[in-house]
Amino acid sequence: MMKSTIRKSGLALSLLTGCALIGQANAGEMHDGYYLSTSENSFEDVVADLEDAIVNQGLVIDFNGHSGEMLERTAEVLDTESSLSGAQYFTFCSAKLTHAAIAASPENMAICPYVVFAYQLKTEQDQVYLGYRRPIGASGDASEQALADIEALLKGLVDDASE
Repeated sequence: MMKSTIRKSGLALSLLTGCALIGQANAGEMHDGYYLSTSENSFEDVVADLEDAIVNQGLVIDFNGHSGEMLERTAEVLDTESSLSGAQYFTFCSAKLTHAAIAASPENMAICPYVVFAYQLKTEQDQVYLGYRRPIGASGDASEQALADIEALLKGLVDDASE
């Protein structure tokens, strides 16, 4: 009986350790102006997952930008070459969270719309980068809480899409 319990505990510990390592592999990095994560899924799947994550929160996408296509299209005119094989972004807002941010300080209008993005390097076709522009706005307790709530939403969307 005791050996079985020990084996089960060992198996559970191994599974938890494995899950933790998987989580660390996709853990994003916080930077001053943006958050960046990675995924080993295809670029198309990551973009679709980002879109689904936004829509599944009941949010409406205002715009889907195809910056990778723009960079490719304009590279020859500018006598350069794009390092990206794909790049897209989505803009949107949450009425509830944006109202709270604006109520805390009208200066927080600077954070709207929110932006999430995905891109892939030509030299790294097995990895997609995805992230969001961090909501940086007015100071003060109410603003900082409102911005933290928006950031939690954005991080959740990106982390969901990076799995």
